[in-house]
Amino acid sequence: MRGKMARLAVMAAALSAASAVQAGDTEDFSGCDGRMKPKSKEDGMRGEASIPAYSRTAFGAGAKARIDACNRALANPKLLPGQTLRKAHLLRARAAAYLEQGEYATALADLDAADATLAPFAQEPFHRRSMGASLLLLRALAKAGAGELEEAARLADEAKALRPYAVQVQFAAAMVRHAARPIGQPSASPWGELIRLEPGLRRLTIGREAEVANFVGVVEAAKAAPIVWPDKPVGPYALLVTQGPGAEFASALDASVHLAYAQAATGDAAASRRTIALVREKLAGMASIPKKIDAAATTTAPPAADPMIELAKAFVEPRLRLAEARIALAEGRTEEAREAVIGPKLAMNAATLELLDALAKAGALPNGTPLKAGETLVPALGKERNRALGKLASTLLIAPESPRTLIDYKQSRPNIFRALLGGALSMGTSLLGGIERTQGFRSKTNPDGTVEVEYLGSTPSAPMVQEMTLLRAAELAQAAGKPRFTIVDRKDYARFLAMSRYGIEESRTPSGYKTELTIRMLDATADDTASFDAVAIIDALGPLYYEDKTRVAAK
Repeated sequence: MRGKMARLAVMAAALSAASAVQAGDTEDFSGCDGRMKPKSKEDGMRGEASIPAYSRTAFGAGAKARIDACNRALANPKLLPGQTLRKAHLLRARAAAYLEQGEYATALADLDAADATLAPFAQEPFHRRSMGASLLLLRALAKAGAGELEEAARLADEAKALRPYAVQVQFAAAMVRHAARPIGQPSASPWGELIRLEPGLRRLTIGREAEVANFVGVVEAAKAAPIVWPDKPVGPYALLVTQGPGAEFASALDASVHLAYAQAATGDAAASRRTIALVREKLAGMASIPKKIDAAATTTAPPAADPMIELAKAFVEPRLRLAEARIALAEGRTEEAREAVIGPKLAMNAATLELLDALAKAGALPNGTPLKAGETLVPALGKERNRALGKLASTLLIAPESPRTLIDYKQSRPNIFRALLGGALSMGTSLLGGIERTQGFRSKTNPDGTVEVEYLGSTPSAPMVQEMTLLRAAELAQAAGKPRFTIVDRKDYARFLAMSRYGIEESRTPSGYKTELTIRMLDATADDTASFDAVAIIDALGPLYYEDKTRVAAK
């Protein structure tokens, strides 16, 4: 038995070594752009590659590793000369990795090469909305990082117009626009269209408006999306978790710190004091959660301060002191206010700049030293916003789209135009009397009158699933005789096929996306600037997703 086991071990080692040799090409391509190595397929765009277990995404190895994988993949002879779409796909992935590292000029060179490679596809509608929009946004990130903010904003607006109903496109465009906003000066908010699509991001604007010292906007955002603390006790190490009560606590903590200063800066000292007290109360509550006690311990010494609590306080307290200083200045306690901006613990945020400006106007900075600190703070805050932009790059690798990517959508709905022959010219005015969806779509009416709409698609493109779900929502509103609707809530999911052995996940493969919308249908008289026009959506998206009208009419 022992000899047999030894032989099996030798065979397993040999097979493993052989597979490792053969796996190099596969790992290079999948490690770069997340797709399988190309074969003889014309465009080289083979399906989604498996993601190793315990890795969040195909790009979990880090930007440097992805760049190295892309270098090898682009030089690999398995990438055939005619596979220009795959070459551009790889170049785009490498550009995104360079953006994450802050190498803007190198990223732009890859984006230039990708654009040149894709020149024959430049005017194709599906290409312009997918790879085209993606390359525009990546270029906008690079331009913003290089300090060319006006050009970055122009590129972002161009991409935004190509994909007005795709969340990640609208988010990236808004972030680029936000990066171009001056600190402490009035500027148009870029968040309206994004919040209309994803109302759950409304609270995001609290922190974003604070970044540019728009404290009136911070207070307004907090009124529109009140800060909600988790109703369950949260321990300090829950702050490390990206979902659940710990993430909710961290979000509420951050938003409340911004709100406290905004209330003080806009003259509501009483509200600011209440917010400050609430933040300290919540931190104290977190610190008071009992820890597991070692029954064998004999020491009677008091427990050491929890490092996570101390870390949270180190972040929060300097910012709360800014709010207290702003209140003190308003109440004539000038010297006390001045103390908050002197010393090594100057908070690196726009609130500090606003307080410095207010102190200067009050004549409380005779030596000007803190003002010099403010002068160095402005470029530092700009760099911080650019780093945030670089982190968006990997979310903008929108899968290439073409009419053939609509196959699963054509199976998910009937022949719309065959049902509508002889109808009105506008698709939106004559739509869908009783036509049933059969695959992928689901909808139901809730007791409160809202309607849940969802679409589950196997396409590799998240924006397509988002658009089809929104289109279905517009159809339902039109069928119900409601010209408008608003999105109350939304959830977007990525789907994976997981491979397990003995109950332990070994790998997973992307298999599509799902979007769930909760909508409220509105009458024509409803005054809601956050609502959508059902006919406008049907007329905008219908030509893309319904079967070609000319071809049907000719049959």
